Amino acid sequence: MRTVEVLQIAGALLGAFATIATGFEQRIVRKLKNAGAIQAGTAIELGPGNPVSRWRLSRLRHAGAVVAAPSGEVFLDPSAYRALRASRRRLALTLVGVLLVVILAALLFR
Repeated sequence: MRTVEVLQIAGALLGAFATIATGFEQRIVRKLKNAGAIQAGTAIELGPGNPVSRWRLSRLRHAGAVVAAPSGEVFLDPSAYRALRASRRRLALTLVGVLLVVILAALLFR
């Protein structure tokens, strides 16, 4: 297999993985928003979920976008979630920019 083919397959797999992970995260956020769980007084229990859901919830909690109330239930911190999404967007745009520079350099210096 040529390098180009390997990169195409890797790109497709990474894209699929990112889409799936984002979907699980969006379900968690949507469930919290629909329940009105945006402060400690309105926190809800999310249940165990599957391994991917637990992983995404753990990432959201680590980022401060989902907060555990004293009762053990969780709620969404909308401002922290917006900040997390903005940070991810900046990272993605930076990575795309770096990738474009690398591709242009490879084309110019081959």
